[in-house]
Amino acid sequence: MTREFDKFSQDYMRQFAASLNPDLPDPTGLRDTIKSKCYPQIFDALRLLPIAQQEKLVVQTLGPDGLNFPNGTSLAREIVRINNISWFSPKAEPDYLILQEKADLVQKRLGLQPAKIKIIKYPWETIDSRSRSTTIRTLDDLYDKLGIYNNGPDPEAKTAAGIVNDAILDTFWERVTSRDVYMSHYDAAEILGKNIYWTVASDKLAPRENPCTPLIDIYEQGGWPIGKTGKDFAIYWPEVRTK
Repeated sequence: MTREFDKFSQDYMRQFAASLNPDLPDPTGLRDTIKSKCYPQIFDALRLLPIAQQEKLVVQTLGPDGLNFPNGTSLAREIVRINNISWFSPKAEPDYLILQEKADLVQKRLGLQPAKIKIIKYPWETIDSRSRSTTIRTLDDLYDKLGIYNNGPDPEAKTAAGIVNDAILDTFWERVTSRDVYMSHYDAAEILGKNIYWTVASDKLAPRENPCTPLIDIYEQGGWPIGKTGKDFAIYWPEVRTK
């Protein structure tokens, strides 16, 4: 490999801090954080910035003017999107129409027969202890068929995805392990990884559309897309907390 993808590392991010204008105020402490911390702390600091500024910084890092990762601009935007999800913390009751639309997209992109959504609101421990996303098994089959994890449509994309995925998952687990870790967290971690791998190889996979995108839409709203269970597409909806 000729590209030095391993520059997407803590050392590179520390160097990247130097490109931030030192004369501008840095109220979030991002400059010092990037210089001295690891990925979870870096991404925590990024979340304090406006979304547009977050995207600009990460696009500069991974895009054509930075490390030039495969599909680096799209990858950077996905990183920012994922990093700003408030995991399993819905701000409102489920919107059935929107969630059905997302479930329909998931099923269409996976080649599944459409099913109506079923919103589950049992106590978290009850549903989590007996459930595992059926969607992940279907995604595994599709990824095997397309060779994304093995010889893949783009070996460089595979390498880049692995590096970025490590950073994203380090940050994800740092954020959720302050609470009890349930099967839902493992499912979410798998979906995040699959989404990163698809994003960096997306131009090679076209015209196929990313099946993870509507799943992450559901995570963004606070739900857990369990997937096909019998005749339904199950989505678990945690308790809405107003405080």
